Amino acid sequence: MDTDLTLLIVVTGTCLAVLGWAGRKRFPLRIGVGNFFRRKTQVAIVVAGLLIGTAIITSSFVIQTTFDSTIRSAVLRALDFVDETIFVASPEGSRLPFNVSVYDTLAANVGSMPDVSAFAPRIQLNGAVIDRSSRLFDPTVTLIGFDEGRDLGSFIRADGAAWTGSGLGASQTIINAKLAQAVEAKAGDELTLNFGGPRGLVAISVTVFEVVRNEGRGAWNDGNNLFLRLDSFQADLGVPGQINTILVANAGGKEVGYLRSDAAVAQIRPHLPASPSFTIAKAKADSVKGATEGVDRLSQVFILLSFFTIVAGVLLIVNIFVMLAEERKGEMGVARALGMRRKNLVQSFVSEGLLYALLSSVVGTFAGLLVAAIILWGFAQIFPTGFGGNAFAVIWTWSDLLTGFSIGFLITMATIGIASFRVSKLNIVRAIRDIPEPIPHRSTRRQVIVGSALAALGTVGTLASLATQNLILQDAGPSALAIGFAVLTMRLTSPRIVFTSAGVLMLAWLLSPWKFFSTATADITLFIIVGLLLILGGLLIVLFNSDTILAVATRLVRGRTWRPVVRTAIAYPMNKKFRTGATLASIALVMFTIATMSGIQAMVSSSISMTSYRESGGFDLFANSLVPIPNWDSAIGGYQAATQPTNVTANHGIPQARVRIAANASFSGVQHNSTLIGIPSDWAPSFPLQARDSVYRDDAAAWTAIQSDPGLAIIDGSVVPNDFGPNFGSFTAVLNDIFHYRNMTGATRTVRIIGILYEQFAQGLWVSSSTVKADFGITAASLFYFGIRSGVDATKAGHDLERYFLAYQLITLNIQELINSILETTMGVFNLLQAYLALGLIVGIAGLGVITMRNVVERRQETGALRALGFRKSMVLRSFLFELSFIALTGITMGVALGIALSYDLFLRFFEGQAAFVIPWDRLVLLGGIAFLGSVLATASPAIRASKMPPAEALRSFE
Repeated sequence: MDTDLTLLIVVTGTCLAVLGWAGRKRFPLRIGVGNFFRRKTQVAIVVAGLLIGTAIITSSFVIQTTFDSTIRSAVLRALDFVDETIFVASPEGSRLPFNVSVYDTLAANVGSMPDVSAFAPRIQLNGAVIDRSSRLFDPTVTLIGFDEGRDLGSFIRADGAAWTGSGLGASQTIINAKLAQAVEAKAGDELTLNFGGPRGLVAISVTVFEVVRNEGRGAWNDGNNLFLRLDSFQADLGVPGQINTILVANAGGKEVGYLRSDAAVAQIRPHLPASPSFTIAKAKADSVKGATEGVDRLSQVFILLSFFTIVAGVLLIVNIFVMLAEERKGEMGVARALGMRRKNLVQSFVSEGLLYALLSSVVGTFAGLLVAAIILWGFAQIFPTGFGGNAFAVIWTWSDLLTGFSIGFLITMATIGIASFRVSKLNIVRAIRDIPEPIPHRSTRRQVIVGSALAALGTVGTLASLATQNLILQDAGPSALAIGFAVLTMRLTSPRIVFTSAGVLMLAWLLSPWKFFSTATADITLFIIVGLLLILGGLLIVLFNSDTILAVATRLVRGRTWRPVVRTAIAYPMNKKFRTGATLASIALVMFTIATMSGIQAMVSSSISMTSYRESGGFDLFANSLVPIPNWDSAIGGYQAATQPTNVTANHGIPQARVRIAANASFSGVQHNSTLIGIPSDWAPSFPLQARDSVYRDDAAAWTAIQSDPGLAIIDGSVVPNDFGPNFGSFTAVLNDIFHYRNMTGATRTVRIIGILYEQFAQGLWVSSSTVKADFGITAASLFYFGIRSGVDATKAGHDLERYFLAYQLITLNIQELINSILETTMGVFNLLQAYLALGLIVGIAGLGVITMRNVVERRQETGALRALGFRKSMVLRSFLFELSFIALTGITMGVALGIALSYDLFLRFFEGQAAFVIPWDRLVLLGGIAFLGSVLATASPAIRASKMPPAEALRSFE
């Protein structure tokens, strides 16, 4: 049974159970429904607060569905009918040619493969293309030799008509719209193609026969594609009768054929020759799987970050029912005295809560669609082309809405049930006379049990964290121990002392950089746990020091009319600690998350200059050539002589060799694709190391060591996991790790890691160029660093280099420009997440609105007494507004302060030495100001009504 259907059945069962239970004697249900419809304004505010949690949950599912559909559609569009590809991989990662008879054998036996529908032969190479008319070029083109009668799918012409490619001449080509746009080509243009073949560099001229859409065959791998007749491409390469790729289409069609990939691979394998070794890549299945996993991770970030908002919503529900119980205390006492049981009170509250839950969940579900649309619009601004050329559009299913509705409803009802059971406990006499509950002088049995349980769990958690090095237990264990000890000793001494001490100890421990152990593998779950514990610690300090806060406020405020206003405004909320604490937590949780993310965002932004230096080593351009360039010194000298004045002030050409590395000398374990990067003997790189063997006094000594010892290597920074950004590495490594690889003769070589770079553009093992030459005979350079003359645009200089070295398919990268674009994207995502979290402020603001409305009713007679004693209307208004402003500002300040403190802790752990600690005051003041303004607007109307109430009317005992 589907999850959404199961949840809907549970929701239906819950509604029927509540109606049946509360409606057996009718009057509890009638009381609950009557209370719901009594005050429509209150219902609107309560629903506004409750619906946010459901909206957040629903929007998370809609965003996940949209991303999944968008990425899946991009994969299906890019691969069309191709489900698998068959090829022979060289050690360097390129594709080796093989006889077309392999394809003939597969095509002849396709009938014996029930999960395969067709095969197609191809030659696919990377090349560079220049348009002679526009004088523009593209060095990243996929050159495809295809057989129009046997290839999969079809081209889509500009008018939308399908076309097999028939009529294409031997010296003609078909290009897709992406390539046409890149080089401004059109039908009839002459193109020059440069690519590497088995016999070296090849340069040919062709004429554009037609430009096709980026659909069907033309969308292949979402790249810039150029298509040639297979027989003419074979002739150009000098490999008649050979291909290097076989495409496979599975049965079932292009939408679902990839689901048969495992079976198809098993059926294809027996029909392939034993030699050479063929690779069958599940292209579509692996792409869809990778895309789905990426979407799931991104969606989990939204769901986990929304946890704070959901917690704030739960606190609001509890707060509402506590206040409703206090308002109806006398009414409930009379009802109990007349024979109504406690169970009947719970029934009336739950039936009332059922209406709140249903209404807020229905409205919240559709509000979630609006939230998702806004978030996706934001993503569209950050990623204008979407994923794989597919633009973002809100895509949802009824399953998303039903799941969001059901989860939101069940969370709300569960909270209402617990709160209703709690508030129904009352003493009949005290309730009727409205007498407060007495303060016990000894710890109750329940307090002893709770304190003992928390202390025991805290002790066990702390010991378990030491044994398992669990980060969550390391933080939660001592925190639970502190609270448990405070509960146990609260009657032995002043509760203020023990709970304040517990709060201080929690904050000190959670924010301390010196703990039992430290690791860089923390995830977002730890952030959520730490956030909740920090807010709890802050609340303990604030709530149990109300006298101090009141004394300070009284001393700061002068004036005959202001002092009584301030005393009244602060004393009342501090007397209602649970109610005030729940409201403070609702606001502080959201502001804490926003402040922490803003701090991380500011630190990431401030690290840009250091990151640029560490990634670039002082160079402006990073480059790769798909075809190695021999005699680099002479080649670059020719370029400089041809371009006077030259824009290149420094350059280094580096040979590379593709290798497979393993931690096991027998290569029996996991192997990884890597590269040997050969540093010339006349160059001492200035790339700094983030980790270095202590044997070497500085980075320069480590670079010198790899020149003299072929058994040493420095590895790129992608092997170090990054918790605050994307990870670009495929494996991890630490200092003194040993890696093994085989050279061109098959002999095993071993290197030890003596340094780890920050740099991640050139990934692999940095060794001496003599090592690369000795092991693989490679001296031609294929990796380059360039320094560009000051005042010259680095991107333009890179294009000049690409034109000159077009035959070698040189591709340049402006390092600073790329880092800036990554930073811009990262900042955009941070901004979106903060906007997403800011929705939780609505919960806190709604809570303040409900509190104010209840305060006006609850303190009706108190307000009349104050007016009778000389309080003016303006003093009553100021008292209410100051009270709510005090709660809002305290919650905002607490959240921001704890967020800044945690940001500093993260700075010490992860950013020190590579970024400055920056507090983004402008952003925090803006968001805090918006939250405060919203709080004032939500509470102004009931406060004004209370101030205008005549004393005689206010002192009446009925509404």
